[in-house]
Amino acid sequence: MSDAAYKSQLQAYEKYYVTTQVTDDAIKQFITSHAERPEFQNTLFIITGDHPMTEAPVQNSLKRYHVPLLFYSSKLIKPAISKNIVSHLDVQQTLYNILRNNGIEVPKTSVALGKTLKVEGNDKNRSFVFMNGHRFLEDIYSNGYYLSKNQLYKVEESFKLKEIVNPKRKQNLEKALHSFKWMSLYTTTQQRLLPVKD
Repeated sequence: MSDAAYKSQLQAYEKYYVTTQVTDDAIKQFITSHAERPEFQNTLFIITGDHPMTEAPVQNSLKRYHVPLLFYSSKLIKPAISKNIVSHLDVQQTLYNILRNNGIEVPKTSVALGKTLKVEGNDKNRSFVFMNGHRFLEDIYSNGYYLSKNQLYKVEESFKLKEIVNPKRKQNLEKALHSFKWMSLYTTTQQRLLPVKD
């Protein structure tokens, strides 16, 4: 996007973008107010969103799913930014491990589809199926490739998409998406999320 186009977009959607300017202050005020509470030292704050700002245009269909995921605790001494591709699905498993590591009992069986978050590295070798705003599972990301509306893309830096033709890769993603949909339907309608208790 050129500087002129960027400036024009900022002006067109100014009333929405201006809200982002107070976000840091709002988060700071929220955490500062909780710092006076006795449980603050043992609190882990998780700040995220379920979608980006939909009032303004997004760069592409994959960016619709690109949202911040922040963890804050007074016990996390060193700030860090992760370049790994992660999901909200990873939050439950991460919390379970944090609780386990601090001697707190958690369920032995989990239905979490994610894995424990790691800060280090640059892991893009993940697979995620996305639910759109109409509650349909239609897009899939897998190991640097993205399939949306029957078009295959290579995912580049900052989630830029490059259209590619790779029938084998596209077929594999279509099969993975179909399998995920089928398994989701089966496990939820047949109550197979957890093992049957004796």
